Amino acid sequence: MGLWKRLWRSLRSLWGALLWDGGCALCRRRATRGELCAACHAALLACRLPDLRQGDRCGTVPVWVWGRYGGPLRSAIAAWKYHNRRGLTDTFGAVMADGGGPWILQRKRLTKSGKPLAPQRALLVPVPIHRDRLRERGFNQAELLARRLGDRLGLAVAPQGLIRTRNTPALFKLKMAERRRTMAGAFDLGPDLRDRPPQPIIIVDDLYTTGTTAREAIAVLQRHGWPVLAIVALARPGSNGPSRPPSRKPPPLPRKKGNNS
Repeated sequence: MGLWKRLWRSLRSLWGALLWDGGCALCRRRATRGELCAACHAALLACRLPDLRQGDRCGTVPVWVWGRYGGPLRSAIAAWKYHNRRGLTDTFGAVMADGGGPWILQRKRLTKSGKPLAPQRALLVPVPIHRDRLRERGFNQAELLARRLGDRLGLAVAPQGLIRTRNTPALFKLKMAERRRTMAGAFDLGPDLRDRPPQPIIIVDDLYTTGTTAREAIAVLQRHGWPVLAIVALARPGSNGPSRPPSRKPPPLPRKKGNNS
């Protein structure tokens, strides 16, 4: 990406932050719950998937996702990633850590050779983004989420446990076979995991869709002897898919509403 285009995106992100003026990231009313007002925070919580519906696997690895990608959660993720509302990381980390996720809070789910595996031994590894995307956005949202979860749950984080070796295009328009070809060889073991004894890994990402990205991350880790306990993500499409595909373009800024909360 050219210098002027990166500069324009940075200015647009700053402009969006100034226009929001510290209000709710979704409606611009007075924020009382972190980056959200009370009403939008309640709407966000309503996006949570029931734990009873969890049970998916990526190959043999359990998958746990906090919420359904749509409505307030989709808008909040867009504000987080494209309008620099990084304070939403605290909200996302809190709802995931406090949501009773069996992937970390119920030790019986994390077993090895039939014996409970102590959660403090698990290491959180975020799905990496390419350095070009990192320069464009300024942060890796999966890394922010992993760090917040690590703080909440007392788990260590390896921010460069995996590295992205090439910049891949968006996957949502591709068929499954094309997705797999696109992601093949896109990851490698990062410096945080080299030359150290393996320990159980929990992979963290913001979105989980078909599992193509997760499978490639699992394959790289397992090839180097690192066992993967689980995949955890903030959101996934509903049973009928999202109303719109995930987009790399920022949404339009919300119009200013009254100050009544």
